[in-house]
Amino acid sequence: MAIQTATTGNLEKASNVLIGEARFTAEYNSPCINLVERHQLGKGENTYRFIKFGQAEMSAVADGEDIIESQEFGMTYVDCEPTIVGAKFIISDKAMRELKPAMMAVAGRMLGDGMGRKRDEDIIALFVSLDNAFGATTKYLGIQNAQACVSNCRDLKIPNPIYVVAHPNALGYLAQSAMAIGATYYAGLLDETTRKILNNFWRGVVINNVPFFDDGNIPNISGYNEAYGAIFSKYAMGVVESLSPRTETDRDASASLTELVITSDYIAVEIDGGYGASLRYMSAALATNN
Repeated sequence: MAIQTATTGNLEKASNVLIGEARFTAEYNSPCINLVERHQLGKGENTYRFIKFGQAEMSAVADGEDIIESQEFGMTYVDCEPTIVGAKFIISDKAMRELKPAMMAVAGRMLGDGMGRKRDEDIIALFVSLDNAFGATTKYLGIQNAQACVSNCRDLKIPNPIYVVAHPNALGYLAQSAMAIGATYYAGLLDETTRKILNNFWRGVVINNVPFFDDGNIPNISGYNEAYGAIFSKYAMGVVESLSPRTETDRDASASLTELVITSDYIAVEIDGGYGASLRYMSAALATNN
């Protein structure tokens, strides 16, 4: 067990600490938690049920005739139960007396960033299991493929709002594609999208009302310079929380230690895999010497 003492690393160089409550800090590059359904369990609840209904089918009826066919709700559901995740730092009293407040802020920020990254990665792990799959090995997320992904989602009747989350380098190739083709060819199709890609390359790209986000937490596929992003409805996946991220300190007087702890009780779950598609595209680093 790692215990931070007064001589751990450079901690002995810090002084005059006053420990305040650490704030949860979400990483700047963690869009997924804000793009899916979010639900909070109440006191005494341990399971959340996502319910989906089918569609009502209309039929033509002659004047004066009764409607014969009766509709069914076609209800399906997904049950999910949150689990606890967390991390902590253990700091000796002597180190606490000699730490600067900025150092404790660093510890709190590290815990907050770690929690944000964990929650983001749990949603990313669901991408590959979505019912539909776009892209392919050695293919790039060029402007034509990006437009095709959006059009296919419309054809599949995936409900709005729809989002794309992809590896930063995959969106880099999208920007290069837009530059190579030129705005004049695609001006009628994309309106000002090309300009948005160039000016907002890192996030916020919009194609046919579908925003594109990059996410640095998306890993490369093992052994490949490729990565799985996703295009999905907000209703394809969700996060259920029993406890939102919470940071606390716990004093252990007998051991002359203080723990700084962050915990959360949540689960990321696929609600309807038909409401999204994985996106497999190249994610190799872009050349910087062209």
